[in-house]
Amino acid sequence: MDSKKKLQLGCFIYIIFGIVITYLYFTQTDADLFRKYFDWSDLFNF
Repeated sequence: MDSKKKLQLGCFIYIIFGIVITYLYFTQTDADLFRKYFDWSDLFNF
């Protein structure tokens, strides 16, 4: 697999992952539960 195909695959997976996370965020009424599993502030130091 060349680097261009690998990059496209990586972008595709990243987009799908983002859509899934967004879907979970908007369907999960308990926002604290979401933060417990996806604590972005710890990962990115916002």
